[in-house]
Amino acid sequence: GRKRDMIVAQKEGIASHAAPPSMVRVAGGGIAGCAAAYSLARRGINVELYEPSGIAAGASGNVAGALYPILHKQMSPAMHGHLDALRYLGPLLATHPAPHALCGMIKLPVDAENETLLRGLPERLGLPPESLCWLEPDAASEIAGIRLQSGGLHLPRSGWVDVPALCRALIDHPQITLHPRALAPDEAPIPTLLANGTAATEWL
Repeated sequence: GRKRDMIVAQKEGIASHAAPPSMVRVAGGGIAGCAAAYSLARRGINVELYEPSGIAAGASGNVAGALYPILHKQMSPAMHGHLDALRYLGPLLATHPAPHALCGMIKLPVDAENETLLRGLPERLGLPPESLCWLEPDAASEIAGIRLQSGGLHLPRSGWVDVPALCRALIDHPQITLHPRALAPDEAPIPTLLANGTAATEWL
């Protein structure tokens, strides 16, 4: 799929209480597909993962993928999702080892107007210091390890991760079977989740 493709789902009416399927096929071995396979497997569902090019062979092949939330002027559902994902990532990496460093990130202002905006973000967004805080130049320089001319917005939970290694760790599960080939059209009747979001089962 394209860079901007994503997994999507749509809920209509009252949620079904039908039992989930015993097996699901997932097409795509990037971080989205591997994370979906892991999420299904930890719920007791057998997963058949199909990837003809190798795990994390595409955009997920970055061995130093940056981990940070996209910041907006106001809190939004997308920001909530980014912050929740960072909180979830620490425990996940503790049980699924992959080279990483949750060393934090400092966002530096590009001009005086931007500095005013960044200074006010923690209070405007209502976030605690362990998620977001403004640092003056001395404190920012100490964390960065180099002399900074300005302060910056500190995101302590941010960092980087070896994405291919994380993908491999996620699918190292007894209920996930990797098939190094593409999903055949006649295999689609079993509940199938495509990493580019073109199909998803209702119960997910």
